[in-house]
Amino acid sequence: MHLSRYKKGDIDIIEIGGKLEDSHSQEFIDYIDEIISAGSSYLIIDINSLDYISSSGLGAISAKHISLSIRGGKLILTQMKPNIEKVFQITRILRIIPNYPTLKDALEDLERQKPGS
Repeated sequence: MHLSRYKKGDIDIIEIGGKLEDSHSQEFIDYIDEIISAGSSYLIIDINSLDYISSSGLGAISAKHISLSIRGGKLILTQMKPNIEKVFQITRILRIIPNYPTLKDALEDLERQKPGS
């Protein structure tokens, strides 16, 4: 698994690639927790380069979505490959966490959802 981060205004975009499986779930959680602790409330997880996700990886993403929601923030997903999207659909996580086909769509919608927009 590899993680990288950049910002667009006050929105953090996290790119994740490789495999988000049991052995990497805690690393992902810790990485996102650091970003949240630094004051970020708006995260887009770009999973275009993600090749595989395990149940613990799904749980890690769901847990971070919940923790941000409780704080009034947002976590959304973008650019899923069909095989990854199928896993999210089967588990019905996409009913809870928004997914956008492009990063541009994700950024535009997140900007509209922010308070005061």
